[in-house]
Amino acid sequence: VDVLIESVYQSTDKVDIVIPCLHCLRHNPYRSPYKFSKSECISAWTSGSPFVYCHGIKSSSRCVRVDILAPDLSFGDIPLITELDIGVQIGSGGFGKVYKGSLDDEVVAIKELLSKSGEEENFAAMFEEFSREVYTMSSLDHPNLVRLYGITINPLRMVMEFVSGGDLYHILHSPQTLSLKLRLRVALDIAKGMRYLQNISPPIMHRDLRSPNILIEALDEEAEVIAKVADFGLAMSVAPSASGFLGSWQWHAPEVLDSNSPFYDEAADIYSFGILLWEIFTGGYPFESYRGDDRYSKEVGKEDGTPIRHFRIQNIKQAIIRDNLRPSFDDSNNIPVHCSLQDLIQRCWHPEKAERPRFNEITKTLGSVFSEFFPKSKVDFKLRDVASRPLLQSVSSSESSSVERKKTRKSKLSLSDYATRSDHFELKEKPLCICFHANKVWVGCDKGTLLVYNARDCSLITVHKSHQTRIYSIVSIGRQIWTSSEEGSLFVYDAYNSSRVKELLNVHDKHMIRYLLAWHKDNLSCVWSCAPSQNNISVWNSEDFTKLYSFQTDDIPINCFYINFDNIWVGTYKDVIVYSVDYKAQVFKLVESLGGHSRKINSLEHPTEDELWSCSDDGKICVWSLSERKLITSMDVNAGNIRCLRHINNHVWAGGSDNSIICWSKETKSPKYELEVTAAVQCIAKVGTSVWTGTADRKLRVIPKAAQD
Repeated sequence: VDVLIESVYQSTDKVDIVIPCLHCLRHNPYRSPYKFSKSECISAWTSGSPFVYCHGIKSSSRCVRVDILAPDLSFGDIPLITELDIGVQIGSGGFGKVYKGSLDDEVVAIKELLSKSGEEENFAAMFEEFSREVYTMSSLDHPNLVRLYGITINPLRMVMEFVSGGDLYHILHSPQTLSLKLRLRVALDIAKGMRYLQNISPPIMHRDLRSPNILIEALDEEAEVIAKVADFGLAMSVAPSASGFLGSWQWHAPEVLDSNSPFYDEAADIYSFGILLWEIFTGGYPFESYRGDDRYSKEVGKEDGTPIRHFRIQNIKQAIIRDNLRPSFDDSNNIPVHCSLQDLIQRCWHPEKAERPRFNEITKTLGSVFSEFFPKSKVDFKLRDVASRPLLQSVSSSESSSVERKKTRKSKLSLSDYATRSDHFELKEKPLCICFHANKVWVGCDKGTLLVYNARDCSLITVHKSHQTRIYSIVSIGRQIWTSSEEGSLFVYDAYNSSRVKELLNVHDKHMIRYLLAWHKDNLSCVWSCAPSQNNISVWNSEDFTKLYSFQTDDIPINCFYINFDNIWVGTYKDVIVYSVDYKAQVFKLVESLGGHSRKINSLEHPTEDELWSCSDDGKICVWSLSERKLITSMDVNAGNIRCLRHINNHVWAGGSDNSIICWSKETKSPKYELEVTAAVQCIAKVGTSVWTGTADRKLRVIPKAAQD
């Protein structure tokens, strides 16, 4: 609710949040109800009282449960902790105190909110920050973000992961020297945590990203995790922009500092990250080199008369906003910074928000710099875990007409846990389809070239310039490889010696043949082909290459299909349709139109005996029951167009136009992990124990088994 209000009213200081009394609404719904203030509800709940009272009259007939009246305040979805050992105090601030403690024999950090001894309004504001941090952290699961275990209510405490190494600010400015490798690892860990936050939809802004809020897990260069982003008290979802003024001006973007332009978005965190990078790689204090400049500082005297210079805060803020004042790389006290890192830092703190790189790009750039300096390191930055994006925005069931909105429950596994480097080939054409048969990999390309590789050593065996236009589909059947093209032709090759044995030219009257399927019927081996613009499916005898059947649909383009006994499931330009097949009359009879999608269906895959999966340009995956002919569930992947599905081992791999492959558990229908590639995914195929993928940037990638388990 708070996020919605903040997105509509850009300054919540002007908004009074009140909650209508349920007692009034129940007894007289036609009159204006009594309204509880939010601070009144907060006060009751945090005092341990489960009730507030209509018009303040404390009688049993007028009590209203706070957890029903304002469920957000009761933290209903957050684990409540009842047994907690409080240890020594390790920190404090305006919010309260931080203790070291233990929970089930695990060392934890405990953040306790100040008591309500002050003004009710101030406590309500602190409670808002506390609850925002709780709800933000409870929805996050990433190794580079501090984890929340739960809360206590009276008193209000957050129980969090304890990070033993201290904060980055004090480590950077301590006597110990940090190696370049360790500094890069710290920068990468922060970037990966922030990438996760900004890839959520809507993005989560941290709003207070600075070195004191980065905690260090380890100072071992080879440790799996070194740095974690902490302190989400000011974090919020961007929907569409945030407002408000924060402290700690050294790290804040010009649009945050500018009181005349108080609205900003997640690009402000990118600016703050630029200042953080400058700190990490120079070892300096942001803007400290300007302390001697009379424009930005003034001399004042201590009580003992010793002169000291204080910043003219308003002057230096205006210089940041108007003159693009930034920390200096030229200070003799700073460590020299590599030119590629300087360039990245300057792009991050660019005055124009649109010019700042996203954290996806930042992570790749830092990974490239790391690989350049430390090529033999085992640290892998190319792959991201499923938690980096809200993969599963919604799940719908055919049992209900409504759509049940779910939070994505992120896998705790990251591909970096089991991935090795993926080899790739640079091609001259875009790979559109892949087929594996007889230890060879056949790759069809967008300009008609057919490539044949040795599956064992990935060496190129043969190049066929066969079709004049795009090769859309490849299937294997017996000793044969069949290919289809945009000009409506079918070519047949010997799977063992790679020679061409048959050309079936213009068999669909020069209409594009989008899809091929190998099938066996009545001791015949057949290849089925479809031409969407003809609304036609043809069936070919693979022994003598004659046409056995030709089926027509009524003005329904066929993009892909699956044969289930005497039924054929067809993916069209938005619907999944089931037909029965009359072979004698050579007609399809409509059984049922199931719907399922809103845009073109690209692929159908059969991972289990009674299930069929479909994917579409609408970004959804649907799972269907073959026996009951109904939708089991649908996953709104929010990944652009989903081009292809492949059943590989215990997963269904989905390749999308958003430069990713998502691996779904075929049992739980949940995402297990995700691979990031460099362009839209065109095709996926299992090749022995490896997986081959083709992408729109004309690359073939070989993903080893270690990256699939």
